[in-house]
Amino acid sequence: FERPDTGEVTVGETNVAGLPPYQIALTGVIRTFQDNVVFPDDTPLEALIVAQQGARRSGALGQFFGTRAARAEMAKMAATARDILAEMELDTLSHMPCSALSHGHLRRLSIAMALAAGPRILLLDEPFAGLNDTETTAAMRHVRNIADQRDIGVVLVEHDMRAVMEISDRIF
Repeated sequence: FERPDTGEVTVGETNVAGLPPYQIALTGVIRTFQDNVVFPDDTPLEALIVAQQGARRSGALGQFFGTRAARAEMAKMAATARDILAEMELDTLSHMPCSALSHGHLRRLSIAMALAAGPRILLLDEPFAGLNDTETTAAMRHVRNIADQRDIGVVLVEHDMRAVMEISDRIF
């Protein structure tokens, strides 16, 4: 969100310095926010489908007319969303409105939405804020699994030093 005064910020071969956030996201840099950002009437499944919109190939007309390609793409997005919900242990809540979820579930949903966007680099802004010890331990396991099993770079800004020390490879 901040434009550098000088220099470059590269993701792979792409200089992203000064690009708007949506273009940076298209390079694979995805972030979460400290506050939970969801539409309260949506379900977690719907939230993860929306999070994948940047990768959508079928155009608005294909969606409007419900072409075979658009329907297949939507089915694939729903399957990906269900897989991520299961990975984040949110699958049993997939059809509840987000407004009914606990703070801990919303924090995990935020990470799940970021995963659905297809990150190469995942920027997490205080993912453990407001969580109790049990929720923090579960969220730490999920973040570590993302880095290890998905081969995604994770940059974590966090005040919970126990969590930082336990899951970080490098600390700055």
